[in-house]
Amino acid sequence: MEHGLILTLLSAILVIAVLLRFQLKSEEKFREIVQLSNSIVLIMDQLGKVTFINPFACEFFGFRENEILGQSVIGTIVPPTETTGKDLENMIREIIESSEAYKINMNENMKKSGERAWIVWTNKAVSSGRKRHILCIGADMTKVKEAEDRLKELVEMKSRFVSMASHELRAPLAALKSNVELLSAGAMGSLTTEQQYWMDKMKSYLARLKKIADDILTVEKLDSGKMVFEMHENDLADTIGEVVTMMKDSTDEKKIALVAQPGPTPKLVFDRDRITQVLINLVNNATKFTDQGSITILSRLDGGFVRVEVTDTGCGMPAEEMPRLFGKFEQLKNAHERKAGGTGLGAFDRQGHRRTSRRLDRSPFETERRVHFLFYTPDERPSGPVGCHIG
Repeated sequence: MEHGLILTLLSAILVIAVLLRFQLKSEEKFREIVQLSNSIVLIMDQLGKVTFINPFACEFFGFRENEILGQSVIGTIVPPTETTGKDLENMIREIIESSEAYKINMNENMKKSGERAWIVWTNKAVSSGRKRHILCIGADMTKVKEAEDRLKELVEMKSRFVSMASHELRAPLAALKSNVELLSAGAMGSLTTEQQYWMDKMKSYLARLKKIADDILTVEKLDSGKMVFEMHENDLADTIGEVVTMMKDSTDEKKIALVAQPGPTPKLVFDRDRITQVLINLVNNATKFTDQGSITILSRLDGGFVRVEVTDTGCGMPAEEMPRLFGKFEQLKNAHERKAGGTGLGAFDRQGHRRTSRRLDRSPFETERRVHFLFYTPDERPSGPVGCHIG
């Protein structure tokens, strides 16, 4: 819809410029031009009555010129209320009082037959002596609006399906996990070394499936605006320490050192569960693409912010790939990425947390092997639900 609107508005602005220029020179020339225009062109007075309408508009709305001249736009081409519930009578009054506030707007209109149509309007106040009129130029956007509404409906259907599927997937996963843990504990007898090996594999696969289901559900909540953030005062060092404890088994398995270096920082306001999830995703990604060396989580004061960084000694990220980083299901096209696998939702998930929380300043990745995000310190934090920033 955006491209169509841009073209429509540029066209309308150009037509207005031409019309105003010729109107000043000659009323006759003005009417001659608009009669030939293939845009909807009309003029209404301060009472909202039509004083001019071009043939294209008459044909579009299904009126003869003498049927609409002198009539109010309300009840002829503008319904009193949109199907969305918007008060269009009040909107027309506001356009007459201050067209500047409605330089460009889209609203529902109606034809003589009663059929509804969505039109993008460009409105401009013009004066003739002491009289003030509103010049309105419009373009039919009904098909675009219908396509947009259909797309919204499909997106909502997709959202409901994904949410239902993710929830339904959790129940059997939980049952499988419980049974595997019982078998691993010897509920059905002692396991051989080989059997224990495959039980551990099953645990790993189940954990991965659960993470995929959780990621899909989280992204769905972000998309639908249903993600709830619990903002409380927290100790950042404790949060980092908790993440290190949770992720140590994964890094130990690859013989990678996981190091926490929290600096002295004040208490910060953030959603602890969500920031923990962000850090886990970052460490998990770093673990995938680091074959040797270390992963470090550090925090430090940086002006009016607290900077949190996750660095690693892995393969890094090519600069040309960065613009694609926060797309859904995006993965880097290199051998390391293909080997590591994954859904491509982790970075999108972090971007979603940034967007939904309305966090302010955006900061880029500083190097190929470092990602950082910022917290406002208590003295610098603005009013409103602002937590951290993810770069």
